[in-house]
Order: sequence, then C-alpha cells, then structure tokens
Amino acid sequence: MLTRRSFGKLGAAASLALLGLAGCAHPQMIDPGSTEEQVAAKLGQPDSRVVLPDGTVRLTYSLQPMGQEVWWMFFDRNGRFTKCEEILNEEHFSLVQPGKMKISDVHQMFGHCAQVYHFKFLKQSAYMYRWQSAGFGPMAFWVQYNDSDQVVTEWTVSEDPWRSEHMLRD
Repeated sequence: MLTRRSFGKLGAAASLALLGLAGCAHPQMIDPGSTEEQVAAKLGQPDSRVVLPDGTVRLTYSLQPMGQEVWWMFFDRNGRFTKCEEILNEEHFSLVQPGKMKISDVHQMFGHCAQVYHFKFLKQSAYMYRWQSAGFGPMAFWVQYNDSDQVVTEWTVSEDPWRSEHMLRD
C-alpha cells in the first residue's frame, strides 16, 4: 500500500530520474550531418570504429550493462552522420559465426557486454548482452568462446538472468 511518505519518495525518485535523463544523450538524438567528433562529444568514445568496404564508417555504442541496447552509427565518406541502427536482435545475432570469429570480432560488432561469465572446467567464457525481445521481454544474447584461442564456439539466447523475482517485487 502506498502511504503519503512512500508516495513522496516515489515522486522524488521520478524527479531525479527525469533530471538525469535530461542531461543524457542517446544515439537516436544525434542530428543528421553531425561529425564523428560531435557525436563523440555527446555520446563519449565508441566501443569500436570500423571502416566499411564502401568507405562509410560504423561506430558501435553499447549501452550495456544496465541498458539493453547496442547501436551502430553510420557516417558517409565525408564523415557526416547518416543513420543509426539498434542491433540487439536475431537478425544481427546471425552475423556471429562460430568457428570463424574471435571474441574480439564480436566486441567490434556489439561493443562491451553486460557481463563476462567464466566456465573454468570447460576452459571457456561467454559474453552476455541484455536485450528486449518484442515477444518475450528481457532476454540475454550469449556468445561463448574458448579461453585458449578466443574463438567463438557458439551463441544462443535465453531469458535475462539479471531479471529475477526479487528485482520485480520491489
């Protein structure tokens, strides 16, 4: 039951959250035509920068661990921002090729992950990215790799392990 005191705490928390959001930049808020330097000034340094075969540049911005998004931001040959694309979805997961890629390639595509899990007895580790599925809610995208050669062995999706009953209760 909400009391006047708890209602006041909720109101204060909501106000602080709105103030925090007002100062935050998001990839969707970048103006077309902005330069890479202008984008970096607003969003910080990207997780990766890749020059594509046609000369365009793709920056990767991960909002992990608490955010459930990873964005690709594209710049034309003149260095001007043209579009952004949210990439934590099945279409982009299929770009990960087990046996052919290293985990550094995955980092270049998806940026930093929410958490790295280590499976010492298997001598493997996994990157876990948190994302929102339209049909299933909070999910996790896992990319497992060998510790010795860093080669990706498999990828899969599951429910988000950070989503637990006690987190939903309070």
